[in-house]
Amino acid sequence: MKRIFCLIITLVSLTAYAQPSAVQRTGKSVFTLTTYKADGGEIAKVHGIFIDAEGTAISPWTPFVGSARAVVTTAEGKRMEVDCLLGANELYNVAKFQVSGTTSGTAPARSASSSGTNVWLVTAEGKAAFRQTKVTGAEKFNQKYNYYLIDADGSDALQGCPVVNSNGQVIGLAEKSVATGKTQVTDALFAQDLSLGALSINDAALSQSAIRVGLPKAEKDAQITLMLARDKYPVATVRKIAQEYIRKFPKSIEGYQTLAETEIRESRWPAADEILQSAVKSVGAKDEAHAAYAKLIYQKNVQTVNSGGEDPYPAWSLDKAMQEAQLAYTANPSPVYQHQQAQITFLKGDYDTAYQQFIGLTGSDLHKGELYYEAAQCRANTGGSAEEILNLLNQAVEACPQPLDRVSANILLARGMALDGQGEYRKALQDYNKYDTLMYGMAHDSFYYTRFKCESRLHQYKQALGDIAHAILINPDEPTYYAEMAALQLRVKQLPEAISIARRCTEIAPEYADAYLLLGIAQIENKQKQEGLRNLEKAKILGDPRADVYLKKYK
Repeated sequence: MKRIFCLIITLVSLTAYAQPSAVQRTGKSVFTLTTYKADGGEIAKVHGIFIDAEGTAISPWTPFVGSARAVVTTAEGKRMEVDCLLGANELYNVAKFQVSGTTSGTAPARSASSSGTNVWLVTAEGKAAFRQTKVTGAEKFNQKYNYYLIDADGSDALQGCPVVNSNGQVIGLAEKSVATGKTQVTDALFAQDLSLGALSINDAALSQSAIRVGLPKAEKDAQITLMLARDKYPVATVRKIAQEYIRKFPKSIEGYQTLAETEIRESRWPAADEILQSAVKSVGAKDEAHAAYAKLIYQKNVQTVNSGGEDPYPAWSLDKAMQEAQLAYTANPSPVYQHQQAQITFLKGDYDTAYQQFIGLTGSDLHKGELYYEAAQCRANTGGSAEEILNLLNQAVEACPQPLDRVSANILLARGMALDGQGEYRKALQDYNKYDTLMYGMAHDSFYYTRFKCESRLHQYKQALGDIAHAILINPDEPTYYAEMAALQLRVKQLPEAISIARRCTEIAPEYADAYLLLGIAQIENKQKQEGLRNLEKAKILGDPRADVYLKKYK
């Protein structure tokens, strides 16, 4: 019995140690990847492997499609969250990603494995397991990478399993062939070489997962990614990207500014202030750090003034903004920082001083159109004459670069409104039309209402009806737009249309007297007298004094 027991021990030992020690060491690098939907439902489980000690990993890409979260579990049972995606290729079904923390990595093989070479499949089900097999075929793709066939039946359980050579280097990831059902292997070096560019954040493949895309290695590319991330991801994700940016580029202001903005969006003002103070200490270009500090304080004060609400963080006063802008100028005497000071002066209500500052800067290389536009705003706030204001706006438009851009759009709109106010409707309409072109037809609803009124004064009723319809499309809850449209339709004898629009107005604003007045008049004009009189009575009850005049006229 002792001899039988020893034989069993010997067989187990041979099974455990049948592979070289270099192969055994790769067991610490292999893991199981589990991906999840946004609702927590599991999508798939596959294998993968870490390729360095810094948490960089490769696996099949397919499980990430539709994912909101992913977790890796090592052969030793350690669980780690996937932090970000570093690349993906749908054709070869490989992904590269990052987890937080240190890892045991296995380097990809740099030399090809020939047909007949012994290789090992490595799994991580509870603990590392090894299965010896052979390469049965090999060919090149993209000139430098290898694609293998191995002697193993295609099995879903082997999806993503790393295949390693006798030197303990990973030659690739196993995948079941859809065509043959056999196991094929895509070069791990190909997956390792996946990289991110400035626009990878919008890559069609990577966009199939809600897991964030990592930052590119080049700082200029990372800046673009950081900028795009603000519109693509929720605040919590943008915060992670900004933190990564600071880790990679601690002397650049962009990461600190974006991180502070995430705190501001959640009204964590002291946290934002602490981040900006850290930026002043850490960033290489001190002027940029102080200017960013001043900018965020200024923006906070603009929002407070526009909302008419209470100041959410009095410590960030305009005096504090001015102090930071002055420190920026001291560090680097650039007209950009003088302009920043002028804008703060304007917001403080010192319009005469701000005017002198803006005009004084027109001799610099700053955007002169913007400076004249801001000077015109100063004069508008100090009771300047219409002629003076229009002259400044004319100078602003003349100074705009050609072809006109988005910065020029607001200047054109301002001049158009100034011309409109002086009765120069045709000239105003020309500016309005140019503005709309620069905005690609996606301006605010109030603009289309403004142009509607200008077109109505010029008797361009078809265009006017189109604009008021556009305003309604953008803001369908504003009853004034329906009333204005119904009134114009009534004027041009589009009675059924006027009735329909006025009735819709009564539905969204049941207490809006204008709607009932217009509905009543339109119905009476359309030979629906009794219904029309009832609606005029309703307008009278709601307090419209005009209703009584029309009731006397039509009864």
